[in-house]
Amino acid sequence: MPVSRWFGFASISHSPRSLLSRLWLLTMMLALLLGSTQAFAVSAQERAALIAFYHATDGANWINHSGWLGDQGSECDWFGVTCRDGRVTRLVLWDNQLSGELPAALKDLTQLEFLVLRNNQLTGTLPPEISELSRLQLLFVGNNQLSGAIPQSLGQLSQLQWLDLHNNQFTGEIPATLGDLNLLQWLYLGNNQLSGDIPATLVQLTALSQLDVSDNCFATDHSAVTTWIATLQPDWNHSQRMDCALPGGHLQVTIEPAAAVSAGAQWRRTGTSIWRDSGNTESNIPTGSHMVEFRSISGWTTPANANVTIEENQTATLSASYTQQVTTGSLRVTIEPAAAGTAGAQWRRTGTSAWRNSGSTESNIPTGSHTVEFRSISGWTVPANASVTIRENQTATLSASYTQQVTTGSLRVTIEPAA
Repeated sequence: MPVSRWFGFASISHSPRSLLSRLWLLTMMLALLLGSTQAFAVSAQERAALIAFYHATDGANWINHSGWLGDQGSECDWFGVTCRDGRVTRLVLWDNQLSGELPAALKDLTQLEFLVLRNNQLTGTLPPEISELSRLQLLFVGNNQLSGAIPQSLGQLSQLQWLDLHNNQFTGEIPATLGDLNLLQWLYLGNNQLSGDIPATLVQLTALSQLDVSDNCFATDHSAVTTWIATLQPDWNHSQRMDCALPGGHLQVTIEPAAAVSAGAQWRRTGTSIWRDSGNTESNIPTGSHMVEFRSISGWTTPANANVTIEENQTATLSASYTQQVTTGSLRVTIEPAAAGTAGAQWRRTGTSAWRNSGSTESNIPTGSHTVEFRSISGWTVPANASVTIRENQTATLSASYTQQVTTGSLRVTIEPAA
């Protein structure tokens, strides 16, 4: 069941203040759901993950840490922990004075459905290992001091319905992979330091009913994105920050050969959604290391992804070449008569160097039209050059005949006697 139905506010105001008030109400009500736990001992792996989380977030100084670090089998009675059938399914510790960085060990809570850690003092990055929590439906880490990029791997959380990252210090761009979260209903990214284009992949979020991207440095010139976002947050453009002169640079990518460009070759930075033509420049890219990928086109081998470093107020350049894929076939040529072969008759394709004997087969010949020529030998008239068509994975055959040259002289006969 969608989370929003539990509380009866599937449709609410678009204003950030209203969104946040509803978010606060939701968190309060989630806390009320935590009263039902079951007295099962969790696995050693889950216990270790909870203990690692406790130490990483300064559990000794939490406002409430009752039960934590208790005996084996008591884990489901620890404050903020909810279990079902001996597995941790919820970790709800909002407004509890957590500090420090989130540990990667959270990934070992493999049945976790709710992770609510908003209104604390968490720092560092959001560990990409969270994306391994395949059952996660709700991720609330808003109102902290988290920084760095939003992990692209969050797009793997196929069950995620609500995502709250607002009021942190996240930088960079919205990962295009968030467009893969087909069940996502709420997306809160407001009041961070995010920038760049809003990825077109977010238009795929057909279940999304609430969106907050205010107080960032976003922009878009994609008409589909503009239309989509206007239905969810009409004032998004006017709510962007005025101090958006974030460090950034530019990137220009040239693709060769021209035939590949004509066939549709394009490039983009990994994590962005817009494919760009050869020679196009992308501007206002966050400084640091970025990966460039290339569009697959039929009949051509795509260049490998390339790493490029963006420096502030500089234009980085990159060149990449597609390679045309060559289909091949084979050719077998028979020369007659046998006496010509014995005399040294041979064949080859025009433009190649090796002469070949009658009946031999040449392989890996590019498909298309080719010309066969024949070797001159004394006493024989050479066949005219012959055209042959090579087809993919087929063996073309050709026969040619030499003509033996006949030498002549004269004969004078004298008959006697004259009588």
